[in-house]
Amino acid sequence: MSKGPGLFADIGKKAKDLLTKDYNSDQKFSVSTYSDARVALTSTAVKKGGLLTGDVAALYKHKNTTFDVKVDTESNMSATLTFTDLLPSTKTVALIKLPDYNSGKLEFQYFHDHATFTTAIALNQSPAIDVAATIGTPAIAFGAEAGYDTTSGSFTKYTAGISVTKPDSYASIILGDKGDSIRASYVHHLDLLKKSAAVGEITRRFSSNENTFTVGGSFAVDHLTVVKAKLNNHGKLGALVQHEVIPKSVLTISRTPSNGGEQMKAILTPYQVPTRPPTPYYDTFPPTLMSSAPICQASLPTHRKPHIQIPNKSPSSYEPPFHLRSMASSPMLSLTRVISSKSQLCKLLLPAPAPSPPPASLYNRT
Repeated sequence: MSKGPGLFADIGKKAKDLLTKDYNSDQKFSVSTYSDARVALTSTAVKKGGLLTGDVAALYKHKNTTFDVKVDTESNMSATLTFTDLLPSTKTVALIKLPDYNSGKLEFQYFHDHATFTTAIALNQSPAIDVAATIGTPAIAFGAEAGYDTTSGSFTKYTAGISVTKPDSYASIILGDKGDSIRASYVHHLDLLKKSAAVGEITRRFSSNENTFTVGGSFAVDHLTVVKAKLNNHGKLGALVQHEVIPKSVLTISRTPSNGGEQMKAILTPYQVPTRPPTPYYDTFPPTLMSSAPICQASLPTHRKPHIQIPNKSPSSYEPPFHLRSMASSPMLSLTRVISSKSQLCKLLLPAPAPSPPPASLYNRT
């Protein structure tokens, strides 16, 4: 194989893998093992709502041939056969799916030191044809792809992209969805082994005027454990943990709540001020206190004179602090007085006055 710019599908793939690979919006449990006979086995169980599904995948490599087969609990099977260097600097991929055999595909890839070319054709009576090409070097690459439907005689997609690769970073820009969206991503590796990385991606959709910004990354806790997380501006959070239980056997636990946006929105909802103060001294407050007029209060020891500070806030932006400390919990304060003026409403906390003696008439009764 040549050391050229790579395939068009590789543009933006590093950022996409960090933000999507191994994540799942449902409860997912998977275990991967790799034997000395060059056979990789992956078992996956997914719980979606009340439905539990699973699949088993096997990957076998022999010289320049790779055979990948997957069978799930719904009796679907897919097999991928890959031949490397069947012709010089080429790769041939055949995909077959059962029972939906019309979804099969045959793909041919050609690699050159300064360019790559890919063509794929569907294995059915009205095949769709995909063509992609990339030019450049391993450091910088330009590419484009297009899809053509032979039945309707129209293009189903056309996309263009550019990527820049450095030893410790990677950046890409992709114009897709027939020019309706643009996606820019950046990946920065945090260590020499490239096991820990940070990623940022922003997507703009012109038809809906919608922007999506996502940040995430992966962190190698040790040589056996990797933690990944991501968060976008809609409040959707995802996280996963991968741990090598035994040599060449990896356990993955992933969780991405599908309603994360609603949960985040509920957390960020501002606190609503109650319409009635939750204190036993409600009767001491005039009705004007329930408005949003400025309030001032003082809390001083009994040996100091009370001092009033009026907040410099407009009535429309200031909300009175209705949650008062219990008088029984503070020995300094036991009396609350409310003073109302023409311009402001102030709350003044004063030291408790000495109790007045009972009237003498109570003792002079005969």
